[in-house]
Amino acid sequence: MFGFKSITHRLIFGCAVAATVIYSLSYWNMRGVVQHNLVFWIANLSRTHIDKTAIEIEEVVRSLERNTQLILDSNQDIKSSSLLAQNLIREQSEIKSVTVAWLSTSTKTTVDYGFRYNRQNKRTNLDAIAASSLFNSCPIKNKITKPFWSQAYTSNHSITYCAPFLQGENIGVVAVE
Repeated sequence: MFGFKSITHRLIFGCAVAATVIYSLSYWNMRGVVQHNLVFWIANLSRTHIDKTAIEIEEVVRSLERNTQLILDSNQDIKSSSLLAQNLIREQSEIKSVTVAWLSTSTKTTVDYGFRYNRQNKRTNLDAIAASSLFNSCPIKNKITKPFWSQAYTSNHSITYCAPFLQGENIGVVAVE
């Protein structure tokens, strides 16, 4: 098929074929190495970003828990609770509202007294509708005193940090949405 009469032509042809084979094998091998390294690099970059975001979220959650504990520690003093709730909203932009409520000991589903601070820094006293919303997002059962996170609600895409407290025989709740 390749009937070269000259040895020079045969050597040139052999070198061209060998170069093509070597280049193809090198390209295929290098492509695999580059692909492996690129995937490894992107995965590490993603993990680093996820870890950084997780640390930021953890700091926000810890701060929220600390500030909520301050409100719980001042549950005897309505003015202090009110100021701490107001500061909590001001400090953390992720928070929509902070609600502090003292429940009726007889029904545990109605509010004796309560207030809510929202993002516009407005304080409102809890009415029946707001109290109903509070008990839907923070159901208090059997004198639970440990804070808990509510389930995510599909209607407003938010979760609530609920921190119940006992004040004598009365039950109260601090809800941070």
